[in-house]
Amino acid sequence: MVLDGKIKDLVNNFDSEDIMSNFLNNDVEMCGGGPVISAMIASKNLGADSSRILSYKNSGDVTGDRSAVVGYLSAVFYKK
Repeated sequence: MVLDGKIKDLVNNFDSEDIMSNFLNNDVEMCGGGPVISAMIASKNLGADSSRILSYKNSGDVTGDRSAVVGYLSAVFYKK
């Protein structure tokens, strides 16, 4: 969940270069990292300048077993 916290911070900062650098250097882990970064870059090219996390949960929220969890995050990229 520490790694998830870093991902949440990176998404909230809306800095595609920082998130890409962390992802490529294996400083963070996320399924679909490439598509997330691509969506962020495309959103910026279309005028977005901000992001907001809509929801974050992990598999332990459903199973109750928090010994090994997978995180799920949804976010929106938008123009203020």
